[in-house]
Amino acid sequence: MKKEKAPPLNDAFYREYLQCRVAVTLLVFFVLWTVKVTFLILYRILFDVSRTFLRMWWVVVGLTFASFWVCIGTTLTLCGSASDLYNFRRWFFSEW
Repeated sequence: MKKEKAPPLNDAFYREYLQCRVAVTLLVFFVLWTVKVTFLILYRILFDVSRTFLRMWWVVVGLTFASFWVCIGTTLTLCGSASDLYNFRRWFFSEW
């Protein structure tokens, strides 16, 4: 069986692949947190009966938005700096 050469790492296909991968990951996070915010709005109406519940609701809202920005930030800095975001070698050949 003949082994084929791997395509060069600077090929435009890999750059487009990485761009799509980041875009899809960010889109998934936006959709997930949109559902979470929708449930938070529903619970806001339900928790309006007590001040304690309302305070806890604000804590949950704060944690939800903080976790959203942590997920976005870790996605954009996955390979270190933002300038290495579309660097194929940093994504797949970096040492952890």
